Amino acid sequence: MRKLGFSRFLLICVVTVTCVASLIFFLLKEVRIRQSISQYISNISLTVSSAMSYPLSSAKNFLSDFNSVDELRKENSKLNEKLSILEPNEKKLKDLISENESLRASLDIKNSFASQTVLTGKVINRSTLAWLDWISLDVGHEDGVFENMLVLSNGYLIGKITQVTSKFSTVDLLTNTGKSIEIPIKISTSTGDIYGILTGFDVHKNSYLITKLNKKLDITKGNPVFTSGLDGQTVANVKVGEVVEIISEDELNRTVYVSPGANFDDLAYVTLIGE
Repeated sequence: MRKLGFSRFLLICVVTVTCVASLIFFLLKEVRIRQSISQYISNISLTVSSAMSYPLSSAKNFLSDFNSVDELRKENSKLNEKLSILEPNEKKLKDLISENESLRASLDIKNSFASQTVLTGKVINRSTLAWLDWISLDVGHEDGVFENMLVLSNGYLIGKITQVTSKFSTVDLLTNTGKSIEIPIKISTSTGDIYGILTGFDVHKNSYLITKLNKKLDITKGNPVFTSGLDGQTVANVKVGEVVEIISEDELNRTVYVSPGANFDDLAYVTLIGE
Protein backbone atom coordinates (compact mmCIF):
# COMPACT_ATOMS: atom_id res chain seq x y z
CA MET A 1 0.00 0.00 0.00
CA ARG A 2 2.82 2.37 0.83
CA LYS A 3 4.49 1.59 -2.51
CA LEU A 4 1.21 2.25 -4.34
CA GLY A 5 0.75 5.63 -2.58
CA PHE A 6 4.24 6.72 -3.35
CA SER A 7 3.81 5.71 -6.99
CA ARG A 8 0.70 7.85 -7.26
CA PHE A 9 2.46 10.82 -5.71
CA LEU A 10 5.37 10.37 -8.06
CA LEU A 11 3.04 10.13 -11.05
CA ILE A 12 1.20 13.31 -10.04
CA CYS A 13 4.48 15.19 -9.70
CA VAL A 14 5.69 14.02 -13.10
CA VAL A 15 2.42 15.05 -14.76
CA THR A 16 2.45 18.43 -13.04
CA VAL A 17 6.03 19.16 -14.04
CA THR A 18 5.26 18.09 -17.59
CA CYS A 19 2.22 20.40 -17.81
CA VAL A 20 4.09 23.36 -16.40
CA ALA A 21 7.01 22.77 -18.73
CA SER A 22 4.64 22.49 -21.68
CA LEU A 23 2.88 25.73 -20.73
CA ILE A 24 6.16 27.62 -20.38
CA PHE A 25 7.33 26.22 -23.68
CA PHE A 26 4.03 27.27 -25.32
CA LEU A 27 4.19 30.81 -23.92
CA LEU A 28 7.77 31.28 -24.98
CA LYS A 29 7.01 29.93 -28.42
CA GLU A 30 3.95 32.16 -29.05
CA VAL A 31 5.49 35.56 -28.28
CA ARG A 32 4.20 37.06 -31.51
CA ILE A 33 0.67 35.93 -30.72
CA ARG A 34 0.90 37.45 -27.28
CA GLN A 35 2.21 40.73 -28.75
CA SER A 36 -0.64 40.86 -31.27
CA ILE A 37 -3.23 40.24 -28.58
CA SER A 38 -1.61 42.83 -26.33
CA GLN A 39 -1.50 45.44 -29.14
CA TYR A 40 -5.16 44.79 -30.01
CA ILE A 41 -6.22 45.20 -26.41
CA SER A 42 -4.11 48.38 -26.14
CA ASN A 43 -5.74 49.88 -29.26
CA ILE A 44 -9.19 49.14 -27.90
CA SER A 45 -8.25 50.77 -24.60
CA LEU A 46 -6.92 53.92 -26.34
CA THR A 47 -10.05 54.23 -28.49
CA VAL A 48 -12.34 53.89 -25.48
CA SER A 49 -10.21 56.32 -23.49
CA SER A 50 -10.21 58.87 -26.31
CA ALA A 51 -13.97 58.55 -26.79
CA MET A 52 -14.52 59.12 -23.10
CA SER A 53 -12.01 61.96 -22.72
CA TYR A 54 -13.38 64.14 -25.59
CA PRO A 55 -16.77 64.96 -24.02
CA LEU A 56 -15.07 65.40 -20.66
CA SER A 57 -12.54 67.79 -22.22
CA SER A 58 -15.29 69.66 -24.09
CA ALA A 59 -17.30 69.99 -20.92
CA LYS A 60 -14.23 71.26 -19.09
CA ASN A 61 -13.50 73.84 -21.84
CA PHE A 62 -17.13 74.95 -21.84
CA LEU A 63 -17.11 75.46 -18.10
CA SER A 64 -13.81 77.34 -18.38
CA ASP A 65 -15.21 79.65 -21.12
CA PHE A 66 -18.41 80.16 -19.13
CA ASN A 67 -16.41 81.16 -16.07
CA SER A 68 -14.33 83.58 -18.19
CA VAL A 69 -17.48 85.25 -19.60
CA ASP A 70 -18.94 85.48 -16.12
CA GLU A 71 -15.74 87.10 -14.83
CA LEU A 72 -15.80 89.62 -17.72
CA ARG A 73 -19.40 90.50 -16.95
CA LYS A 74 -18.54 91.08 -13.31
CA GLU A 75 -15.56 93.21 -14.33
CA ASN A 76 -17.71 95.27 -16.73
CA SER A 77 -20.29 95.74 -13.99
CA LYS A 78 -17.60 97.07 -11.65
CA LEU A 79 -16.27 99.39 -14.37
CA ASN A 80 -19.78 100.73 -15.04
CA GLU A 81 -20.21 101.43 -11.34
CA LYS A 82 -16.91 103.31 -11.23
CA LEU A 83 -17.87 105.23 -14.39
CA SER A 84 -21.24 106.21 -12.89
CA ILE A 85 -19.32 107.64 -9.93
CA LEU A 86 -16.67 109.39 -12.03
CA GLU A 87 -19.06 111.14 -14.46
CA PRO A 88 -20.77 113.33 -11.82
CA ASN A 89 -17.40 114.02 -10.24
CA GLU A 90 -15.99 115.04 -13.61
CA LYS A 91 -18.88 117.47 -14.12
CA LYS A 92 -18.35 118.87 -10.64
CA LEU A 93 -14.66 119.30 -11.41
CA LYS A 94 -15.43 121.18 -14.64
CA ASP A 95 -17.90 123.41 -12.79
CA LEU A 96 -15.33 124.14 -10.10
CA ILE A 97 -12.67 124.95 -12.71
CA SER A 98 -15.10 127.29 -14.50
CA GLU A 99 -16.05 128.93 -11.21
CA ASN A 100 -12.39 129.30 -10.26
CA GLU A 101 -11.55 130.94 -13.59
CA SER A 102 -14.49 133.34 -13.29
CA LEU A 103 -13.63 134.30 -9.72
CA ARG A 104 -9.98 134.76 -10.64
CA ALA A 105 -10.99 137.03 -13.54
CA SER A 106 -13.26 138.96 -11.15
CA LEU A 107 -10.32 139.43 -8.77
CA ASP A 108 -8.19 140.72 -11.63
CA ILE A 109 -10.95 143.18 -12.52
CA LYS A 110 -11.09 144.39 -8.93
CA ASN A 111 -7.34 144.99 -8.99
CA SER A 112 -7.48 146.77 -12.36
CA PHE A 113 -10.51 148.92 -11.48
CA ALA A 114 -9.83 149.60 -7.82
CA SER A 115 -11.79 152.88 -7.86
CA GLN A 116 -14.92 151.30 -9.37
CA THR A 117 -17.69 149.17 -7.90
CA VAL A 118 -16.91 145.55 -8.74
CA LEU A 119 -19.23 142.68 -7.79
CA THR A 120 -19.50 138.98 -8.57
CA GLY A 121 -22.79 137.30 -9.43
CA LYS A 122 -23.95 133.79 -10.23
CA VAL A 123 -26.18 133.03 -13.21
CA ILE A 124 -29.38 131.53 -11.79
CA ASN A 125 -31.67 131.66 -14.81
CA ARG A 126 -31.13 131.43 -18.55
CA SER A 127 -33.91 130.54 -20.95
CA THR A 128 -33.09 128.10 -23.74
CA LEU A 129 -35.63 129.94 -25.89
CA ALA A 130 -33.78 133.24 -25.35
CA TRP A 131 -30.29 131.85 -24.90
CA LEU A 132 -28.54 134.84 -26.46
CA ASP A 133 -30.91 137.46 -25.09
CA TRP A 134 -30.67 137.68 -21.31
CA ILE A 135 -29.58 136.06 -18.03
CA SER A 136 -30.63 136.48 -14.40
CA LEU A 137 -28.21 136.90 -11.50
CA ASP A 138 -28.45 136.20 -7.77
CA VAL A 139 -27.40 139.74 -6.78
CA GLY A 140 -29.52 142.90 -6.51
CA HIS A 141 -29.88 146.27 -4.84
CA GLU A 142 -28.99 144.81 -1.46
CA ASP A 143 -25.63 143.73 -2.89
CA GLY A 144 -24.89 147.11 -4.49
CA VAL A 145 -26.12 146.40 -8.03
CA PHE A 146 -27.53 149.27 -10.10
CA GLU A 147 -28.71 149.73 -13.69
CA ASN A 148 -26.25 150.23 -16.55
CA MET A 149 -23.47 148.35 -14.78
CA LEU A 150 -21.37 146.47 -17.31
CA VAL A 151 -21.28 142.68 -17.02
CA LEU A 152 -18.18 140.65 -17.84
CA SER A 153 -17.32 136.98 -18.22
CA ASN A 154 -13.67 136.00 -17.79
CA GLY A 155 -12.67 139.63 -18.18
CA TYR A 156 -14.63 140.40 -21.38
CA LEU A 157 -17.83 142.41 -21.82
CA ILE A 158 -21.02 140.38 -22.36
CA GLY A 159 -23.84 142.81 -21.55
CA LYS A 160 -25.39 145.43 -19.30
CA ILE A 161 -27.65 145.45 -16.23
CA THR A 162 -31.15 146.58 -17.30
CA GLN A 163 -33.38 145.50 -14.38
CA VAL A 164 -32.66 145.32 -10.65
CA THR A 165 -34.71 144.13 -7.67
CA SER A 166 -33.68 143.86 -4.04
CA LYS A 167 -32.10 140.41 -4.49
CA PHE A 168 -31.88 139.76 -8.24
CA SER A 169 -30.91 141.49 -11.47
CA THR A 170 -31.29 140.98 -15.23
CA VAL A 171 -28.57 141.30 -17.85
CA ASP A 172 -29.32 142.11 -21.47
CA LEU A 173 -26.62 140.34 -23.48
CA LEU A 174 -24.78 142.02 -26.35
CA THR A 175 -25.84 139.07 -28.52
CA ASN A 176 -29.52 140.04 -28.20
CA THR A 177 -30.61 140.81 -31.77
CA GLY A 178 -34.12 141.83 -30.74
CA LYS A 179 -33.04 144.73 -28.57
CA SER A 180 -30.61 147.53 -29.33
CA ILE A 181 -27.89 147.89 -26.69
CA GLU A 182 -25.59 150.68 -27.76
CA ILE A 183 -22.27 150.93 -25.94
CA PRO A 184 -19.50 153.42 -26.82
CA ILE A 185 -16.22 151.74 -27.67
CA LYS A 186 -12.73 152.48 -28.94
CA ILE A 187 -10.52 150.54 -31.33
CA SER A 188 -6.85 150.63 -30.46
CA THR A 189 -4.66 150.87 -33.59
CA SER A 190 -0.97 151.46 -34.24
CA THR A 191 -1.73 155.08 -35.20
CA GLY A 192 -4.17 155.91 -32.41
CA ASP A 193 -7.61 155.17 -30.97
CA ILE A 194 -10.74 155.22 -33.10
CA TYR A 195 -14.04 155.80 -31.31
CA GLY A 196 -17.37 154.33 -32.34
CA ILE A 197 -20.57 152.66 -31.13
CA LEU A 198 -21.29 148.96 -30.63
CA THR A 199 -24.74 148.83 -32.21
CA GLY A 200 -25.62 145.17 -32.68
CA PHE A 201 -24.65 141.55 -33.22
CA ASP A 202 -24.38 139.50 -36.41
CA VAL A 203 -25.47 135.95 -35.61
CA HIS A 204 -24.15 134.49 -38.86
CA LYS A 205 -20.67 135.94 -38.35
CA ASN A 206 -20.79 135.65 -34.55
CA SER A 207 -19.49 139.20 -34.31
CA TYR A 208 -20.40 142.55 -32.80
CA LEU A 209 -21.15 145.40 -35.19
CA ILE A 210 -19.21 148.64 -34.67
CA THR A 211 -20.35 151.72 -36.59
CA LYS A 212 -20.25 155.56 -36.39
CA LEU A 213 -16.46 155.74 -36.31
CA ASN A 214 -14.99 159.17 -35.68
CA LYS A 215 -11.75 158.83 -37.68
CA LYS A 216 -10.49 157.51 -40.99
CA LEU A 217 -7.42 155.82 -39.51
CA ASP A 218 -6.49 152.40 -40.82
CA ILE A 219 -8.01 149.49 -38.93
CA THR A 220 -6.46 146.04 -39.23
CA LYS A 221 -7.57 142.57 -38.27
CA GLY A 222 -6.56 141.77 -34.68
CA ASN A 223 -6.87 145.33 -33.32
CA PRO A 224 -8.22 145.15 -29.74
CA VAL A 225 -11.51 146.78 -28.82
CA PHE A 226 -12.41 148.33 -25.45
CA THR A 227 -15.26 150.33 -23.94
CA SER A 228 -14.70 154.09 -24.06
CA GLY A 229 -17.03 155.29 -21.30
CA LEU A 230 -18.00 158.34 -23.36
CA ASP A 231 -21.70 157.93 -22.54
CA GLY A 232 -21.03 158.96 -18.94
CA GLN A 233 -22.73 155.79 -17.64
CA THR A 234 -20.41 152.91 -18.42
CA VAL A 235 -16.84 152.21 -17.34
CA ALA A 236 -13.99 152.75 -19.81
CA ASN A 237 -11.24 150.32 -20.82
CA VAL A 238 -13.23 147.10 -20.38
CA LYS A 239 -12.15 144.51 -22.94
CA VAL A 240 -14.69 143.67 -25.66
CA GLY A 241 -12.87 141.58 -28.28
CA GLU A 242 -10.78 142.04 -31.42
CA VAL A 243 -11.38 143.13 -35.00
CA VAL A 244 -11.98 140.33 -37.50
CA GLU A 245 -13.32 142.20 -40.55
CA ILE A 246 -13.79 145.75 -41.91
CA ILE A 247 -16.39 146.59 -44.53
CA SER A 248 -16.20 150.06 -46.13
CA GLU A 249 -19.22 151.47 -47.95
CA ASP A 250 -17.32 154.71 -48.53
CA GLU A 251 -14.67 156.79 -46.78
CA LEU A 252 -17.07 157.99 -44.11
CA ASN A 253 -19.12 154.84 -43.48
CA ARG A 254 -17.34 151.73 -42.26
CA THR A 255 -18.67 148.69 -40.39
CA VAL A 256 -16.22 146.84 -38.19
CA TYR A 257 -16.88 143.26 -37.12
CA VAL A 258 -15.49 142.36 -33.71
CA SER A 259 -15.13 138.81 -32.39
CA PRO A 260 -16.36 138.53 -28.76
CA GLY A 261 -13.66 137.74 -26.24
CA ALA A 262 -16.17 135.93 -23.98
CA ASN A 263 -17.73 132.52 -24.47
CA PHE A 264 -21.51 133.05 -24.37
CA ASP A 265 -22.16 129.32 -24.06
CA ASP A 266 -20.35 129.16 -20.74
CA LEU A 267 -21.76 131.78 -18.38
CA ALA A 268 -21.76 130.57 -14.79
CA TYR A 269 -20.23 133.37 -12.73
CA VAL A 270 -19.95 136.95 -13.99
CA THR A 271 -18.40 140.22 -12.88
CA LEU A 272 -20.33 143.46 -12.59
CA ILE A 273 -18.55 146.80 -12.81
CA GLY A 274 -19.88 150.32 -12.54
CA GLU A 275 -18.97 153.90 -11.64
